[in-house]
Amino acid sequence: MLDQEKTGKYIAEKRKQLGMTQRQLADQVGITDKAVSKWERGKSTPDSVVMEELCETLHISINEFFSGEDIREENYSEKAEENIRVLIEQGDVQKKHTRAVAIGLTAGFAGILFGLRAAFMYTEERNILYHFIDFPSLLFLLGIVVVVLVFCGMAEDFVKAFAICFCRVPAEAEQIRKSVRAVKTTLVLNLLAGMCIFLGQMIIMLPAAPEEEVFTTVAVLLVGVWYGVFFDLLLMPVLFRCLRRL
Repeated sequence: MLDQEKTGKYIAEKRKQLGMTQRQLADQVGITDKAVSKWERGKSTPDSVVMEELCETLHISINEFFSGEDIREENYSEKAEENIRVLIEQGDVQKKHTRAVAIGLTAGFAGILFGLRAAFMYTEERNILYHFIDFPSLLFLLGIVVVVLVFCGMAEDFVKAFAICFCRVPAEAEQIRKSVRAVKTTLVLNLLAGMCIFLGQMIIMLPAAPEEEVFTTVAVLLVGVWYGVFFDLLLMPVLFRCLRRL
């Protein structure tokens, strides 16, 4: 794994050797001086988009960047092999994670499809399925999530997650981390909002339901939780692709 603290100290050392301030280095690379400060303190690492430009500016090689130190010519091949081995190991871990996510998403969507199929098969009156399309619950869930994201200052980071994933726009590692945090927060909010809608409707509607329709009523009221799970499944690829950019 990349030693962020060691690499940060190395970036600071090379910057000072060139007589550059953090602001000057930031202007050369096209990022903010706060990002440079975080690099040098080991709090984050340069994004792959700016890494090459950073190395050119500091007059170091990519190999030296990953090593976090100057490499003498006689040791260059050895260090290169070591860095390549680390990258391969990270790639293997990423592949396993990719496989696990793919299996989870497939299982989740399969569960939803089988659930809908079972509903059609075992419902005597198929038109009762319209109860599972509850636009008020859907809008209420989305409203709760949006309000909380805006209140917490994560709405912009959440939107940027989609640009980072699907538009491949350049983004600093810190911005990607913020977007990951926003998406993870949204995943939790979806489930919590769905549960709140379910409990609220239970309190209001269940006492008035006939005894023979209690289980049917509970099943229909669970639609809010279904929406939360469904949105989480849709957001999982976004979260995964953001993590891959780090």
